[in-house]
Amino acid sequence: DNLKWLYHVNFFSYVSMAQQSIAHLEKTAGRIITVGSAAGRTGLPKVAEYSSSKHALFGYFESLRYDMRGKSSKVSITTCTIGSIDTENARKGTKDANIPGFMWHPADVCAETIAIGGQARVYNVFYPFAQTYPIFILRSFPKLAEFVIEQFGFE
Repeated sequence: DNLKWLYHVNFFSYVSMAQQSIAHLEKTAGRIITVGSAAGRTGLPKVAEYSSSKHALFGYFESLRYDMRGKSSKVSITTCTIGSIDTENARKGTKDANIPGFMWHPADVCAETIAIGGQARVYNVFYPFAQTYPIFILRSFPKLAEFVIEQFGFE
C-alpha cells in the first residue's frame, strides 16, 4: 500500500538511521540532517499521504532536537525544507499536476545549500527560500492559505 511505503521511505528510514547512529554521533559531536518538503510543513492539495509522511519527519526530528539539547548533547539536527527540485523522481511525481507558475530549481544548488546548513549546524534550511519560507506564513493563517489555493487553482 502506498501510504505504508511512503512512511517507510520518508519517515521510518530516517528514524532508524538516527537511532542506530546516535551513540557514534554523541562521541563525535556529529550531525543529523533530514530532508523534508514544503508539503511537510503545511497541508497542500493532492498530496495528503506524502505530506503526512513529511510532517511526521519534521515532528520527530524537531522534537528529538529538544530532547538532545535537554541532555546537553553535542549532536546537531538540521531539518531541511525543500521546494520543487529538478530531479527525475520529482518530475515523474508531478507530471499530472497543473500548478500555475511552477518552477523547477537546480538539484546541485539544493544539495550545496543543505551541506552548508548542516556544516554550520543551523536548525532549519529552506531551499529555495522564496518558495519554502512563505509556507510558515500560510500555516499561521489557514484562511489565507485557503484563499491562495482557490485563487491559483490548485483544487
